[in-house]
Amino acid sequence: GRRTIAAGMSHSLFISPEGTLLSCGTEWDVDGNPTPGLLGHGELAEEELPANSIHVPTPLPGLASVRIHSVAAGVSLSLAVTSEGEVYSWGQGNMGQLGHGTWASSQSTPRQITALASERVVAVEAGFIHALALAESGAVYSWGAGGDGRLGHGSEEHLSTPRRIQALAGRHVRAVAAGYESSLALTADGAVLSWGRGALGQLGHGGNPTPRSEPLPHVIDAFRGTPIAAVTAGNKRSLALSRSGGVYSWGDGAGGQLGHGDETHEDAPKLAREHPRSPG
Repeated sequence: GRRTIAAGMSHSLFISPEGTLLSCGTEWDVDGNPTPGLLGHGELAEEELPANSIHVPTPLPGLASVRIHSVAAGVSLSLAVTSEGEVYSWGQGNMGQLGHGTWASSQSTPRQITALASERVVAVEAGFIHALALAESGAVYSWGAGGDGRLGHGSEEHLSTPRRIQALAGRHVRAVAAGYESSLALTADGAVLSWGRGALGQLGHGGNPTPRSEPLPHVIDAFRGTPIAAVTAGNKRSLALSRSGGVYSWGDGAGGQLGHGDETHEDAPKLAREHPRSPG
């Protein structure tokens, strides 16, 4: 669905009521490594203090005349969908995650992903170094780093241009989510499919103590009979909201991030809390 604000690891994106895109943050990651282009304002001055940073939300000059509908902020890249369904990307591109058909190290201003021009895109998701796009037609595209099968094409091939995930054809996908190295899809009938890295259980298919990775979308059996309304994915964990109001979490439990009162890694969705929805 539509996202008007997005938080990456070191930057933030905002859409104004008029459809103007703004960004702020830094082009340095938490380990002190440069992430050039992440803010989309062109080359930032390294000699200024604070270097490579913008401290207040500032409109992106390259999209000044474009009305933005939705955004996504990843660890190494940024994505924006226009009101016409076009997709722009900027940030780091060394693993093809910008989708422009090259392995360029970075893109400092928004550039349209022309490989998606034939589709009207309604949502985008940015992971660590991979990305997903959902078209109005229900088609799902992926590109970037393919390690652990996170792109959903049955291999670990890296892709520098978006490729449709054929395994999701006919599934009537309504939402997607990109984790650090995993991906999720939610269908119109409330089913959830996951693929990519599963080492800590973030795919939800069981298998402890050594959950496996999945190179193709695979239905999460634990949700059969429990229609899901929304999904999201974090670093190595996943969350789902059922249509009845239940909140489920699975994956990395370190620090209590799954909300179950412990630090156990869960290899299948576990109900964290029930929030019954009121009628209407």
